[in-house]
Amino acid sequence: MRKLIWVFIALNILLSSCENDLDILEEYKEIPIIYSLINPASTVHYVRVQKAYLGAGNALLMAQESDSLYYDTSKVRVYLERLNFNAVVESFQMHPDFTQFKNEGLFADNDHYVFRLDGIRLDPSFQYQLRFQNIESGLIIIGKTRIIEPIYQKTLSPTTRVNIADDDPYKIRFNSSKYGKMYGLIMRIRYTETKKLTQAITLKYEDLKIPYITSLTLNGGQELSFYWMEIQFINSWAPELKWILP
Repeated sequence: MRKLIWVFIALNILLSSCENDLDILEEYKEIPIIYSLINPASTVHYVRVQKAYLGAGNALLMAQESDSLYYDTSKVRVYLERLNFNAVVESFQMHPDFTQFKNEGLFADNDHYVFRLDGIRLDPSFQYQLRFQNIESGLIIIGKTRIIEPIYQKTLSPTTRVNIADDDPYKIRFNSSKYGKMYGLIMRIRYTETKKLTQAITLKYEDLKIPYITSLTLNGGQELSFYWMEIQFINSWAPELKWILP
């Protein structure tokens, strides 16, 4: 009898400790989301800064709240810094620009901004780093990069004619650039559309993307090729293609 009582007590404690609620949210952790493409041919540079969000409720509704996505610009700093052997030799503070238009969509477009830097031309002989600092939380995020050298292609010129109906795919050859690893190609086809009733002519275009390719090293000089027949539009866009072909 004593053994049965102890077993009953043990089962009662085990069952009473079970909970059906599952908490899938952990404590909030600050995660900046930063996008930037610095161009050595330009003197104007942009950085897009947002933050990850987490909360109980509908995530799609939260995405429509600008406070979920954007920092208070008075509390964060963004710098583009020039490095020499990993030492900062020049630091340029970027400033928020609220004039850049953002299309409406899933995420909030009100109070949209990017950080902007004007009048600075990048020197390919230096490294550069982007430094984000939240002066309220103390968080600092740093990303470094080298300036990718120009790409030299061997195939296309302003007078090149390409037969896209040829069974032998057209090859676009080029050499990889130093510090460059992944390469993509977009071919833009321009055409005009004429309305029969009004004879109004509209200039349009379609961008056709070829799958990315990668080089073996970052040393540059490797010969790489894109093939016209790899463009992924043949089925979806081919009906319109007949209007621009001779």
